[in-house]
Amino acid sequence: MHSSLELKREVEAVQIPSGDMITLPIGMKVIITQSLGGTYTVA
Repeated sequence: MHSSLELKREVEAVQIPSGDMITLPIGMKVIITQSLGGTYTVA
């Protein structure tokens, strides 16, 4: 499953592998590479 989308709101995320908290901005284009139990991996 690889779905691309544009974020409609800011999203708090954890950057891997550093573990730093980041905010993905509104309008950012992302690709969902994995979905598990309500959490998502994006590129």
